[in-house]
Amino acid sequence: MAVLIVDDEQNIRRSLKKYLSLEGIDAECAETGGHALERLKKERFDAVLLDLKLPDMSGQDVLEWMGRQGIAAPVIMISAHGQIADAVSALKSGAKDYLVKPFDPSDLTLKLRGLLETGKREKEAGDERKSDLIGGAPLMRHLFQQIDKVASTDATVLITGESGTGKEVVAREIHDRSRNRSEPFTAVNIGGIHEGLMESELFGHEKGAFTGAVSRKAGLFELAGQGCLFLDEIGEMHLSLQVKLLRVLQERKIRRLGGMSDLPVGARIVSATNRDLEAMVREGRFREDLYYRINVFRISLPPLRERQEDIPVLGDHLLRKLALRTGRSAPVLTATAGA
Repeated sequence: MAVLIVDDEQNIRRSLKKYLSLEGIDAECAETGGHALERLKKERFDAVLLDLKLPDMSGQDVLEWMGRQGIAAPVIMISAHGQIADAVSALKSGAKDYLVKPFDPSDLTLKLRGLLETGKREKEAGDERKSDLIGGAPLMRHLFQQIDKVASTDATVLITGESGTGKEVVAREIHDRSRNRSEPFTAVNIGGIHEGLMESELFGHEKGAFTGAVSRKAGLFELAGQGCLFLDEIGEMHLSLQVKLLRVLQERKIRRLGGMSDLPVGARIVSATNRDLEAMVREGRFREDLYYRINVFRISLPPLRERQEDIPVLGDHLLRKLALRTGRSAPVLTATAGA
């Protein structure tokens, strides 16, 4: 991975270059916007770390120039505390993320590796994920129509259905058809993480926020950037955390544990559950106000038993995937295979 660091402070350039090299990431440096433009014209970088304030032009100017030139390297903006509003503006102009000085270099590494992973998925997987959502039954055609309708919006989505009906596949499909498809798709299983760790996992924490917090950690809301945060099994979320999630959805801001300032949230929130949330609301086990916040657009997935005409198509699809992995020719399902 090759990264261009654009910052007029020599100490920052040197320390970041040294740190990234220890992480196995190649880094080159530019001290002005003009120098950065020259390097970007001649060299290819996998990511650009760009300071908002440069001596000859702003980081925003460099970002906009990259857009006009068709340079697709993802950009992480560096801002001072007083420039957070400008950083948010840069996000709207195409930056993938931002960091506020002084920042923990480990946060930078996480963000860079996340961008790299997203790029790999785009290049290598292409539309592979979409092939996992198949079927021609009327219920599936209706599902495809719903996905098409909501994907182009920023609406919060709730996906319901029995276990194994493909809720995460649908969430990924919505993201892959959205205008922010190049941003990260970040998934978390609420039921798979200990209640005491979930808040730190979602919102992150500052160094010293609690015993064992030896360094700052970015939460999943931050790592999702302008992409999609998929909250699977949201019905398992504890009531105390439901209150905090509601605040995030209302204010579009988070605060790391132990932090003193709010950070903007740009990701679309897609939730999923196999539980009856309406019944949980009536029983006082799920907040009614949160339910209406996450249930802006509802997609209910049908179980396979309700679309049995898709079984041969699905079986053929799975056999072809297995054959591709094992290097064998795909067997053909006969009409009597399911008899």
